[in-house]
Amino acid sequence: MNGQQIDEKITSEQLAILELVHHRTLEKTTAGAAVKRARLFFLLLPYFNGDYWPADAEASSRSVSIVQAALDAHDLVEENGAAVPEQQLTVLAGDYYSGIHYLLLAKLKNIGLIRCISAAIAEACESKAVFYKEGLLCTAEIEQAVETAENSLIFAFYRYYGFDSYSWLAGRVLSLLKYREELLLLQAGEMSKFLEVLTAATGSLLKAERWLEGKLNGLYREVLRQNEKTLTRELEQFLLDKILPDHRQVEQLIREG
Repeated sequence: MNGQQIDEKITSEQLAILELVHHRTLEKTTAGAAVKRARLFFLLLPYFNGDYWPADAEASSRSVSIVQAALDAHDLVEENGAAVPEQQLTVLAGDYYSGIHYLLLAKLKNIGLIRCISAAIAEACESKAVFYKEGLLCTAEIEQAVETAENSLIFAFYRYYGFDSYSWLAGRVLSLLKYREELLLLQAGEMSKFLEVLTAATGSLLKAERWLEGKLNGLYREVLRQNEKTLTRELEQFLLDKILPDHRQVEQLIREG
C-alpha cells in the first residue's frame, strides 16, 4: 500500500467516525470530536502492514477512536470551569461520544472486547487523574502517567487482536507527539495542567522545557533506530512524512544536542 492509499484510508476512516458522532448542536457549540490522524494511523497499522484484519476490527478501531475523543473532550474542561455553559456542553459532548462508543461495541456483541476496552479506559482516566492530586510528582511518575494515558486504549486494541508487535512503536510515537504538543504550548507562552505539574517537578519552566526536549529527542532516536524492523518502506516513509512532519527539525536538534 503506497502513501496516497494510506492517506486516503485514514481520511475515509476519519470522515466515517465523524459521521458516527455527528450532532449538529454539539458541533455548533463545542470544538467537535478530536479524531487525530496519528491515532488512526496506528489503529489501522496492522491492516496497512498486511496483517490479518478480522471482520470486526474496523468497527472496534472506530469505537476506540470515539472513546478517545470522549476522553479528549473531558480534558478540555477546565478544573474549576465546569459551571460555565460552554464547559458543560463540552462535558455533554464527551458523554455523548462515550455513548456512541458503547453502542458500537454492543452491536459487536463481543463481551471480551468490551471488558478489554473498559479496563483500558479506566487506566487512562486514572493516569489523567494523577495530574490533579495534591503533592509533587516526580518526572518518572509524570512519564508513566503520560505513557498510560496516551497508549492504554490502543494497547488494549492491539492486545485483543494479537497485534502486540506494534505496541512498542505506537507507544513511543504517541508519547513523543504528546511531549511535542506540550513543548510547543510552553514555547508559545501558554500553560496546561501537565506543564504546571512538570514545572513543579523540575523546578522551573526552563528546566521543564529542557526535560521535554530531552524526551522528544530521545524518543525520536528510538523510533529512527527501530521502525525499519517493523514497517514496510512505504509505511516507514509515511510515518516520517505525515505522522512526524517535523522530523528534519528534530534530527537537527539531535545533531546539535
